[in-house]
Amino acid sequence: MEERLVHLKSVGDESIAPTSRLPEDYLPTDDELVELVRTQPLVDLRELAGLIWPALPWRPLTPSGDSVTGDLRVFPAGKGTRRLTTAQYLRDRMQDLVLQRRLSFGPLRRDQADREAQVSYICPSEPRGEVSHESDR
Repeated sequence: MEERLVHLKSVGDESIAPTSRLPEDYLPTDDELVELVRTQPLVDLRELAGLIWPALPWRPLTPSGDSVTGDLRVFPAGKGTRRLTTAQYLRDRMQDLVLQRRLSFGPLRRDQADREAQVSYICPSEPRGEVSHESDR
């Protein structure tokens, strides 16, 4: 997973996501999400969250710990805001990109125990049968 951070390029002069970055500090653009999927075919929601916000674990490490799936945060929504978990926010963003046909759903990732994390994404131009994932090797 650490080597995948190299693929997360920021707009402007910043090059690699800081390991302490949280959703309050940074929300990726649609173009950045599409680029992550283009460079990481069959990436799942859990992996995407780890690439974007590496300091935030998927599940809390302690009962009161911060995580992608556990804590509600305030995210932009149209002209207002919504309280969602980071996973819900990212899932909604990815679904919007699928509806816009900028991304497609890939096959379910059975290597993920969490049902929400099993959803994978590909760029529509990627042939579904020819894309390999590093966990398949």
